[in-house]
Amino acid sequence: MRNFYILHKTGRILFSRNFQGDPLERNIITGFASSLPNLCRALLREEIQQVVCQRSRIVLRLAGDYIFLAHVSNAVPFTVASNILIELIRCSQMLFGHPDTWSSDSVDFDGCQDIVDMLCTAGMQDPCVAVGGLLKAPIKAETRLRLDKLLVYLESIQGICNNGSMLLIEDSVIFSRFELDQSRQILYLHRARPLRHQALSYTPVFMTASWFGLIRMRLASYTLAILCHLDSVDPSPNGLPADDKRTATAPTDPLLTDVSGGTTTHAPAVTTAGACTTPLTTLLHKLTEFQSVFLYARLELPSEEKPALLRQFAKRETLLFLHAHTKSGTVTFPRPRPLPEIQTRELYATFWALFGEAKSALAVAGTREVTYLREYYWYYARADPDQELHVLFAADAVSLEQMHGHVQEILVNVNRQYS
Repeated sequence: MRNFYILHKTGRILFSRNFQGDPLERNIITGFASSLPNLCRALLREEIQQVVCQRSRIVLRLAGDYIFLAHVSNAVPFTVASNILIELIRCSQMLFGHPDTWSSDSVDFDGCQDIVDMLCTAGMQDPCVAVGGLLKAPIKAETRLRLDKLLVYLESIQGICNNGSMLLIEDSVIFSRFELDQSRQILYLHRARPLRHQALSYTPVFMTASWFGLIRMRLASYTLAILCHLDSVDPSPNGLPADDKRTATAPTDPLLTDVSGGTTTHAPAVTTAGACTTPLTTLLHKLTEFQSVFLYARLELPSEEKPALLRQFAKRETLLFLHAHTKSGTVTFPRPRPLPEIQTRELYATFWALFGEAKSALAVAGTREVTYLREYYWYYARADPDQELHVLFAADAVSLEQMHGHVQEILVNVNRQYS
């Protein structure tokens, strides 16, 4: 990513970020972004999504009266740049509400610059952004069932939403009862704003056309994310302090000292659908009780985020692969075998360049799989209704006839790992 802008359709630049090289001329970008989409709609009845230049491209996405614009190198696939803008729009909607309600009085995009920085840098080669999924830590089926029952019990507590909990370890999801898009938005928020020294945090979020409260709580080496029916938070000193990022540290009392080590404060109210208002401290007491239940359950969960290794899934002829399960959103992108840094960079550059070509080809109706030969590499891509696979092979080690056997082996090993 070279530059990122958020503009109003009137041509006013609301947010800008320069990541590499010189920023674009403000007058040019303002006139270009505000007039070109209108011209294309008037002449072609279509939304313009990108403009390709000799060495770079500009990708646009509209959100109500706002334009999200990315300036990237031509080496970056359009799919990746476009997906980053889509994720930024969704995260902005999560923090500020529906785009139709945005105004200069209620929205300050500087409040989400940490998420912008994270997605525009780390997201450029993030497989989860590229295919719209998330990384999951593999657990046994029995453990998954027990954990699901524990989270159902947690969601039975007054004030907590049904299907509103998720357990994380670092940047991987262990188990989530959210919808896939909601899980990904919360994960991006967590990656951009880790708890660090805090044991509890509260963020008002807009999901499923309503405002809720998102509480993140540390459980040993894990993070528990819970969605609650929180209508409002008192920003006074006796309530939850709110900052310019629309996030705050949750209040504490003596019963929560093992969680956050704070002092007693007056908590804001929790409003449950069809129920009376309850103090947030009451909910936090219940969460502390759940912490004890969770630790006592002794679930067989991973104690750290372990990277997937290529040798777990494929033979040496396979150099890189990316697998995404469409329904669950589980993404598998193992680390390649140890190579000199220059060769590793070349592998990734080749993979992402061919990934962009393959995504464009697979978008054509009736196309299910494509194969490319580029100098030293075979590239195979396949899109089924329930999964998507992209594989980079060494051309001198595998023939076209052998390729399908290696692909089947990868699919079997991936399904065994996450079944």
